[in-house]
Amino acid sequence: MMKSLLKYFVELTGNPVSSSILKFVAKSPISRPMIKPFAKIYRIDLEETEYPIRHYRSLNDFFTRRLNGDARPIPDTPPFPCIPCRWKTQRYG
Repeated sequence: MMKSLLKYFVELTGNPVSSSILKFVAKSPISRPMIKPFAKIYRIDLEETEYPIRHYRSLNDFFTRRLNGDARPIPDTPPFPCIPCRWKTQRYG
């Protein structure tokens, strides 16, 4: 159910009014209970976060978190591309 709710939130970003409301909620402490389910559903490696999950005040704080210094080192030998985020193509649209 939580995954469906999170997907619904993404769909709301297509409308300027609902996007503004969603932005307000995501930046407020109201969204804090959604952090753990968000991390679990999207399989976020909590060992990479700079702070423990309880440190983040809102879903936006967690979503824009910094990583610890050991997370995702940049290779120093070519031809490896430097991709600063973890990504996965889920579907083409």
